[in-house]
Amino acid sequence: MMQTAEPARGEQLQERMQRMLCWLDETDATAREYFQSASLQVETKPDQTPVSAADLAIEQHLRGAVARCFPRDGIIGEEHGTVASSSGWTWTIDPIDGTLAFTNGVPLFGTLIVASYAGIALTGACSMPALGERVWASAGGGTWWQHAASGAHGVHGDHGANRGLAAERARVRRCTSLANALVCTSGSEFFRRSDRIDAWERLARSVGSLRGWSDCYAGVLLVTGRCDGWVDPVMAPWDIGPFPLLVREAGGVCTDWHGKIGENPPIQSVCAASDGFHAELLRLLSGSSGY
Repeated sequence: MMQTAEPARGEQLQERMQRMLCWLDETDATAREYFQSASLQVETKPDQTPVSAADLAIEQHLRGAVARCFPRDGIIGEEHGTVASSSGWTWTIDPIDGTLAFTNGVPLFGTLIVASYAGIALTGACSMPALGERVWASAGGGTWWQHAASGAHGVHGDHGANRGLAAERARVRRCTSLANALVCTSGSEFFRRSDRIDAWERLARSVGSLRGWSDCYAGVLLVTGRCDGWVDPVMAPWDIGPFPLLVREAGGVCTDWHGKIGENPPIQSVCAASDGFHAELLRLLSGSSGY
């Protein structure tokens, strides 16, 4: 069982979770303002990935909020670098995960944020502004899903997220057969660039359905029981962000392709599913030429 850092329990954790959810209410509004805007400015970074004005504005907003509320906490962000921690707490931020979707007017993008203490993720969230969905978790508190359709099935509480919407407990679904599985992954180009196209081909031949509902949306689908597995060959620290915690608290298993579980350092690829099915997926990936 993963241990949490004792000084980080209780009030420190709860305060950060509540603040985090309120910040996401603010950044969701910013994302919606930029989304599908004809005036949206998009540039190409040195690694040939896109970055938009929304990425920069949202990360700056979150960094400013952390600095005001928790000035001794560290920050790791995709767009603006790293600030060292003197409190033991560090926030990892991806302002727009799925920038390609965002800049093409596709609503499958989200904001990722996670707060870790001594390298252990203790609270984190993925908010998808264009879909009106959010998932979040705290260590030992389960994963929660907020969306317009939850209605009377949800539990109302002062969570701070998407105020007025109910929240329901999120859980991965059980799957025992590759042939019946719905697995989400990124585009085949990511497998090709990382010399793992053989793994993509094995997935395509072996699973019932392979879909490119990728980036953070794949993780959200997994933890809310709407797909059976999530596989990606390359993950940056801000890409994986809160998902090891979200998956674990939803009853699943999240590792890299070697089966490594851990957040310090973050895993650099992802294989996530329910416990029994995770082992099946891992075996399918283990022979990849990129490893």
